[in-house]
Amino acid sequence: NPEDLNLPFVISTVGLTGTEGVVNLVRASKYYLVYSAKGCGKVLINEDWQQLPEGSLLFINRDDHITYQPVDDSSWSTFYLTFNGPVIKSLINISSCVVNDDSMRFFSDFILKAKDKFNDDDFFAFIQGGLLYTLQLLRNSTLDIYDKKCIRPDSSDTQSKISESIRYLTEHFNEDIAVSYLAER
Repeated sequence: NPEDLNLPFVISTVGLTGTEGVVNLVRASKYYLVYSAKGCGKVLINEDWQQLPEGSLLFINRDDHITYQPVDDSSWSTFYLTFNGPVIKSLINISSCVVNDDSMRFFSDFILKAKDKFNDDDFFAFIQGGLLYTLQLLRNSTLDIYDKKCIRPDSSDTQSKISESIRYLTEHFNEDIAVSYLAER
């Protein structure tokens, strides 16, 4: 338990499934990110089945009851990451949801690069940074900032800057990027 260790968050598992089956979670002890890598799945959220097409990301809040599975017994593979900790709710305090946005394709690249970095000294820093970045993308997508669905007076310039920053980070996530450089862009 991260709280027992006095840690802000802990990543439990990172991986990929060959073929995903039926998964039923009732108030899980951790949060989940499940990326639909190949094929199509579906998830039951609040008594409503939603599609998980290839390229979509499922965020599972540990407090929710969620069932996810392949569509029509077809072959469906996923990338996943599970995590927990007291800081997570302050980073992203949302219910379970599906995000089908091009920015989520970052997660696939992130997990594949993590697999290649498994034996490197910076593996844990890479995983932590990737998780935090994914949560920020997820938060922005659910707040409708990234896709500009949310229009507020006098905010289009700010939204444009945020979108450009997120796009740049998505394309260059594996590089060292100074905050000052990103602020200049």
